[in-house]
Amino acid sequence: MILLFAHSKHQGLNKNMESKLLKARKAKGFTQAYVAEQVGCTQTNISHIEIGRQRATPEIAQKLAELLGLSPMDILYPGNQTE
Repeated sequence: MILLFAHSKHQGLNKNMESKLLKARKAKGFTQAYVAEQVGCTQTNISHIEIGRQRATPEIAQKLAELLGLSPMDILYPGNQTE
């Protein structure tokens, strides 16, 4: 099982990134459970990444990026993204 970094304050890391991850997943027609299975984590982990409660490890970020057509840097450093 791949561990993910928990965000200590349990607040959204970046509302824009949440939307970007969620939009990318939905645009592909993927469920959180499907994405979790593909990248090697749980559905709860995917949910928490989407709402900013957890940050993905570099390995998970790479897998998410490949699956969803995003940049790994956007996932790892959501505050540095541009829309």
